[in-house]
Amino acid sequence: MMSPSVARGVFNLRILKIDGCQSMEEVITEEEQQGEEIMTNEPLFPLLQELRLQSLPWLGHFFVTKHALEFPFLREVTIHDCREMETFVQQGFVSLERVNNDDEVNNKVMFNSKVSFPSLEELYINGANSISDLCSYQLPTAHFSKLEILNVKECAKLRNLMSPSVARGVLNLRILEINDCQSMEEAITEEEQEEEEIITNEPLFPLLEELKLQRLPKLRHFFLAKRALEFPFLRVVCIHDCPEMKTFVQQGSVSTPSLESVNNDDEVKVVDLNKVMFNSKVSCHSLEDLTIHWANSITVLCSYQLPTAYFSKLVILAVRNCGKLRNLMSPSVARGVLNLRILNIAGCQSMEEVITLEEQQGKTIMTNEPVFPRLEELQLGRLPKLRHFFLTEHALKFPFLREVKIDDCPEMKTFVQQEISVSTPILKWVNRDDEVKVDDLNKWTQQKFNSKAGQGTTDGYQSEAKDGDESKATDGEKSKASDGDESEASDDDESEATYGDESEAADEDGSEATESRKGEPA
Repeated sequence: MMSPSVARGVFNLRILKIDGCQSMEEVITEEEQQGEEIMTNEPLFPLLQELRLQSLPWLGHFFVTKHALEFPFLREVTIHDCREMETFVQQGFVSLERVNNDDEVNNKVMFNSKVSFPSLEELYINGANSISDLCSYQLPTAHFSKLEILNVKECAKLRNLMSPSVARGVLNLRILEINDCQSMEEAITEEEQEEEEIITNEPLFPLLEELKLQRLPKLRHFFLAKRALEFPFLRVVCIHDCPEMKTFVQQGSVSTPSLESVNNDDEVKVVDLNKVMFNSKVSCHSLEDLTIHWANSITVLCSYQLPTAYFSKLVILAVRNCGKLRNLMSPSVARGVLNLRILNIAGCQSMEEVITLEEQQGKTIMTNEPVFPRLEELQLGRLPKLRHFFLTEHALKFPFLREVKIDDCPEMKTFVQQEISVSTPILKWVNRDDEVKVDDLNKWTQQKFNSKAGQGTTDGYQSEAKDGDESKATDGEKSKASDGDESEASDDDESEATYGDESEAADEDGSEATESRKGEPA
């Protein structure tokens, strides 16, 4: 676009947008050798506040220089569909002896120590398919100190986001979204051995409020850490279509000596700390909305030994299409989920019970405290192995439960153990039928589902049909009589429409919402 000498004279530039220039290879082009020395004492675009580079298929970098650059007032950077861009500032005249030991030279790093953004608040990277790392491991800790929103999408070769030492300096990050990065294996990557101890006394993203990880086929975990992590302000977590994700934080110091004998057996119930999405290494005590989709490697959502206040502020929990998930949580953990109002579980092929039994002494603790005391909506759908909600010897009461939908759970014969009552004093809707008065949810479950055992179906809508003509109709007509719109949908469409519209808004569209606020093209 221009030479360094011209760029130095553009003192008052505040917004720079370059879009759709098919042949552009660099924004600031190299001058003759002697020209570079002139750059050392004068800044480049010193008042720049917003930079947008998009649809530049041949752009390799912003500028080549051997001197550091600083943009003191730059608040927002968007790099969209620049598929050949390997780094923001390329280093010129690198001596040969540095190449073998410098990650900034060996790796294709978008941001290195040659450029500084002390005021950057929002960073959007979309379609940078040539970068392997977002930033150098050796960046100063204050490099992104004011960053609040980080959104990375469709960077096919990106293996990780940043190192722990860099992450410790991102003190103000509130929203982190990573989508459609086919090679990403971990968000925070390990550093060399001597650096690991530095992470022990400082938090990681201490102000983080929203975390979304979506369509990351190789992601195994968020961070390999041997120390406990805490996210005191985290409110929303969305993990969707991350089939290789075994744990959120790797528990390197936790031993499971009996695991080897049952490691490949999905039918054996064992507390496998390496297959628990949430464990005692990470704290989310401000979390309000949690959606887990397509996490096919986890067998248990959370460790049985979690503190009772671990999910104390959780309001919405949606779990779908987690093929190996056998249960949701233990009674001791469930007792601490005091504010849960919506529980949605669908498409988990291996789930046998929602609340699983703990060791014998754990049952006694359950007698005096309710399970999900504020629950208002419960939806269980397409759970072929689900036998019951919870096996307990004590009566349950859901004083605020207003709506229940149980659909396509062919093995479910009772809600809890037989002869145990489940009180639902204000229940208004059971499988979308407001004409049925249900005082005891356990009795209703036994009557409806045991009577249908011979028919080989547990379709909630059909079970509530009372019209005589409907019993003579075809299956398609039955579903229309009960709920016209849903009968037209496929199984997948039905699950999206019925099970958790709230979580869908925070899932697939969540990553687009942040970008749309800034006008980034789809």
